[in-house]
Amino acid sequence: MSMNLMLERVAADAVVAPGKQAAVAETKQQAGSLQLFDDRDGDDVADGAVFDESDFEDDDFLFAPDGDGNSISLEKAWHGIHFLLTGDAWGGTGPRAFLLNGGTEQGDDQGYGPVRYFTADEVRAIAKALDGIAGDDFWANFDAQKMAAADIYPGIWDEAADELEEEYLDYFEMLKEFVAEVAEDGDGMR
Repeated sequence: MSMNLMLERVAADAVVAPGKQAAVAETKQQAGSLQLFDDRDGDDVADGAVFDESDFEDDDFLFAPDGDGNSISLEKAWHGIHFLLTGDAWGGTGPRAFLLNGGTEQGDDQGYGPVRYFTADEVRAIAKALDGIAGDDFWANFDAQKMAAADIYPGIWDEAADELEEEYLDYFEMLKEFVAEVAEDGDGMR
């Protein structure tokens, strides 16, 4: 089974319908989903806003999941990125661990746990933490043997290190840019 991680932005007016099921694209094939929502007033999480796919119109997505640069997917790199940021397979605390931990759990288990929300303040902290990590520092945590021993998905750590470095640095830089833009806009993530 392939597990991917997608980050998307959801427009403020889509944050409605408390008590409905969360809209998570392709949950059977994702490790999780972080979608963006407008949380400038800070009350969306507190109100328990959870979504159903029927709540969304195509124009509700500020970053649409259609490959036009309005969304990003970490694809199978999510677990490796988490490990390179935290040094831990599944744990970690603070903003560096946001791919697998942190935020506020919301709604039911979507197959890989409940959706997690990050407020605009939390997104700013994540952006600041990521901005402080240079590519060389990020890659300095790479250790193929440790990653294989920790069973870091997708289990490709026997491939050429220079090719892995190029791939993972590309994903990391894309992630940094995306989170920085979300933080600059004052939005939250889901």
